[in-house]
Amino acid sequence: MFRKTTIFKAAAVLFAPFAAGAQTAPHNPSAQTSTVLQGQSIRVDYSAPSLLGRKILGDLIPIDKIWGLGDATAAILKTPIELKIGDVNVPAGTYALYSAITPKGYWLIINKQTKQSGQDYDQGLDLGRIRLNNNDTDGPIERFLVDFEYTHDKKTELHLKWGYAESWVHITAQ
Repeated sequence: MFRKTTIFKAAAVLFAPFAAGAQTAPHNPSAQTSTVLQGQSIRVDYSAPSLLGRKILGDLIPIDKIWGLGDATAAILKTPIELKIGDVNVPAGTYALYSAITPKGYWLIINKQTKQSGQDYDQGLDLGRIRLNNNDTDGPIERFLVDFEYTHDKKTELHLKWGYAESWVHITAQ
């Protein structure tokens, strides 16, 4: 009996990655990140899909198309204070976040419509578009991650990490 249980457990460990990679619609759990600027909490709610052995560019994230950060639903930015994200002034409020990958670079899109899915998008409601800075990561990041980094008093950076890529933008409280 011990031997059958041990063999079954070993097989489960060995074949689990193949079964996970075969999934066509992986679960996109909800995630949240926040930071404090000038005593006020800034928050982003998003979905966090996993790679599961898939290719990001062209497969999971379309090229030359708008992508809702996290895909299942548009990411939502909530800020009680006015921000400057890149070169875009963002009044206090709630906004949807999208991205686009084009031959001219990676873009963060801030949109005023917040009740839509990650696939619904109305360009007429864009507050602005910001070109993102890009870095390579040291290794693959399995689950999509949105994070605030280098936060000091009035300034922070919003980082988007997945696979071998990281994109980021400066944010300043106004």
